[in-house]
Amino acid sequence: MPEHNQGTWANNYSRRVWLAVAAGSVAVTLLVLLWNGFGVLLTIFAAVLLGLALLAPAHWLSQHSFLSQRWALTAVLLAIIGSFTLLGNVFASNLADQFQQMVDALPASVGELEARIRKWPLGDHIVEEFNLRQLGSDLLGKGMSQMSFVLSTTLGAAFTVFFIIAVALFFAFEPGTYRRGFLRLLPPARRDRTEQLLFLLRHKLNWWMLGRLASMTVVGLATSLGLWLLGMPMYLSLGALAAILVFIPNLGPLISAIPALLIALSEGLAGQVALLYIGVQTVESNLITPLIDRKSVKLPPALLFSAQISLGLVAGTLGLVLAAPLTVLAMVLTHQVWVEGWLEKGNSASVD
Repeated sequence: MPEHNQGTWANNYSRRVWLAVAAGSVAVTLLVLLWNGFGVLLTIFAAVLLGLALLAPAHWLSQHSFLSQRWALTAVLLAIIGSFTLLGNVFASNLADQFQQMVDALPASVGELEARIRKWPLGDHIVEEFNLRQLGSDLLGKGMSQMSFVLSTTLGAAFTVFFIIAVALFFAFEPGTYRRGFLRLLPPARRDRTEQLLFLLRHKLNWWMLGRLASMTVVGLATSLGLWLLGMPMYLSLGALAAILVFIPNLGPLISAIPALLIALSEGLAGQVALLYIGVQTVESNLITPLIDRKSVKLPPALLFSAQISLGLVAGTLGLVLAAPLTVLAMVLTHQVWVEGWLEKGNSASVD
């Protein structure tokens, strides 16, 4: 090989190596930044979700009244504040007392469970092997530590809540500004399609949140009423806990049933309470969720559960809470961008 060709080949090879090293360094840097800022990105996504939740009733009110979008949003905010104030004046004191009673009663309920297990064959071995008291305290401690990590790291609890509410309000009052600003970052040829995709994502997420709100309302009211009819103490706090945790599909109802069943053991109502929770969740899963899925996205259970476990391990409680809406987002984007926008168009183009 001539010396000139050898030098050219060596220069090209060296250039490729340096380009590969540079690309790899940029990719690693972006991954590190994404990993370290993942919690902040989830917080921003939570704020956007809250903004969409405020925009949906405001948009409906604006379409069915003489109010503009801003005044309709203001009316929605005043209605929310008034509702929380009214409910707080009526139920806040009783609900807070019941939550405190529930927290105080759980250790004794775990002790009751241990005593019952010890009566089984090999019960002593099971109790000593698993150490239910320590397991319960560890789980509670880990859950609280994850929650404190989300709310009290660099930003702090109060600032995190303030950040979510502030960003949600800014987004809700001027959604067009942020949409247009995002679209201007894209090539002109892709702006129309991207704007259609943004409206579709908003539509799907709105219906998903409406479904969660309906499920929370039905589960909370039905659980509280059922526990009250059974004569269970702390029925308001247990019902409120069930309503809040149903926002997390799959895992939320299971978590909310644990304290109720532990307390029901000491009351001799474990079987009835278990049937109540199963019945309420059956109605929610087979009536409310399918109706909403027609307008939103049907989430495959295995995919959703995998996303919950993965995001829960990576981002703690916040990742677990936001796993479902993020899965909705990912499914819509995958279908619209990859399946319809790439695979099907590519196949049709190759056929033509």
